[in-house]
Amino acid sequence: MIGLSFTTNPNWIYLFLYTAAIWLVLFFYRKSYKNKKEVKKQIAFGIFSMIVAPTVDVLGTYTNLWHFPDGDVPVIIIFAYFFVGLAAYNVIKLIDR
Repeated sequence: MIGLSFTTNPNWIYLFLYTAAIWLVLFFYRKSYKNKKEVKKQIAFGIFSMIVAPTVDVLGTYTNLWHFPDGDVPVIIIFAYFFVGLAAYNVIKLIDR
């Protein structure tokens, strides 16, 4: 059974900050902040990532493909997935240029 953990290893916080920093660099590099429509698309993509990625985690954990060390999913990883989605959107747009 998977639970949620609100106390977390500091490494999860580093992962969260790293993903947020990657998105921030790409966000300003592409000058995405100048276009409101672009920002809305990024947020939608991030929310989609927050929904899809935990679903994959649940499937992977229940099928014994991987496990979380404490047995519980740290809540902060869900927010890290949001920034991963934002960064992925920016990378796709950067390549698409």
